[in-house]
Amino acid sequence: MKEKFEYFECQKCGAIISIDVSKDNEKKTIYPLYCDEKQGGCGSVSKFLRLKKEYVNERQSNELDKKILGEEMK
Repeated sequence: MKEKFEYFECQKCGAIISIDVSKDNEKKTIYPLYCDEKQGGCGSVSKFLRLKKEYVNERQSNELDKKILGEEMK
């Protein structure tokens, strides 16, 4: 079975949380209830903003560039 993920941004800490939705055949979006600490979140119950995969990939790429190049990217 092909994995499909939905991405959400925690409105408390800004962490990006992913949820595997490949098991669900329904068309509705399932939002997380809390910010998952295993994925770098705060662990709190929060509200979430749904993100497009392209945005998540671009943001992760930018963060990796900042780590490699240091503060010059800011």
